[in-house]
Amino acid sequence: MLRGRRHAGHRGGRLDPVGCVGGTVTPRNPDSTNTEEEERSQCFMTRISPSTSRIGRGGVWFDGTMQIMGREDILLSDRLVPAYLSEFPYDRRSVNEGLASMVGIAKIYDRILTLADEHGLHVDEDEFSTLVVSSGGSKVGVMTVAMRRSGVELDVDEFIGEDASKRTIWDQFVDDLAHDPVIVHSRTPVEGATRWRPVKPLTHSTRFHIYTKPMGEMTCVSGEAALTEDNVETLHWETNGGVTRTENVADKVQEMFDRLVAGASVMDTLASTAASCGITLAMAGNSLIVAYFDGGIIGQISVGAGRSGVELAPDRLDSPDRSDAVEEAWCWFCDRIREIPDRKII
Repeated sequence: MLRGRRHAGHRGGRLDPVGCVGGTVTPRNPDSTNTEEEERSQCFMTRISPSTSRIGRGGVWFDGTMQIMGREDILLSDRLVPAYLSEFPYDRRSVNEGLASMVGIAKIYDRILTLADEHGLHVDEDEFSTLVVSSGGSKVGVMTVAMRRSGVELDVDEFIGEDASKRTIWDQFVDDLAHDPVIVHSRTPVEGATRWRPVKPLTHSTRFHIYTKPMGEMTCVSGEAALTEDNVETLHWETNGGVTRTENVADKVQEMFDRLVAGASVMDTLASTAASCGITLAMAGNSLIVAYFDGGIIGQISVGAGRSGVELAPDRLDSPDRSDAVEEAWCWFCDRIREIPDRKII
């Protein structure tokens, strides 16, 4: 509940993690539930892209980006500070904190864009991740956003517009930000436990994409997992997590990431298994992998997503001049596929 009040003469300032400009807030009881007034539907599609870069045989660097999308355009974005993880994906605390941070920033950016639109303001982002607010093409103010464990921290500068008549618009916008329930109650809980643990560490660098698409009071969550080489995506897998109530989207994102790690583990083992059989794999579409041996295509694998996780459907390609070496390599590969954990052969 908001306790402090913004001074009438104040122009800009810092919105503390649980406060407003020039005031303080008593943190909400974590056991309580939000009222309808406190829950606001998101308006913009979000893409959250965590990634891991493997460092030799050691650990990985974990980082990620969050992008607020307007159709195909990126409206605002934020980037995690890279963190070194020695035991990914087993040690997931830092990863879960990073995901929670990106979800929290996404909610705040969504509200900033929505409130700015209500006041006829436009928000851009400069090269230093500062949000620049303008009215009628003229700059009126700037702000920065940071997500702490205690909640969001907005650093709002004073009115900088040349047209004094726009000061009232800026002040009303800042006041709405200071009292917005989503911003005030912005702390996102971190899920400590993981719902799925891979049998062995991933041997490839990976990139994940988690999409949240608002649908009124509900949000649709989907995702992709991809192996990367030299920062280029190679094998990938897509899945749909369905819809959830918008207030539960943070949990759904964590759940989706667990599912994507499972998919990445299958793709990782599939690529390593193929290499051990002298076979090279490449994507030929969103859900089709082709297998090369000695420069020619010898088979294909349809890739799908089911309740049990990754579904693989290998299929040999018959050829009148198919050699015994090709047949042996393909059969050996198919036998090894059946040994991959957390996959379903169809």
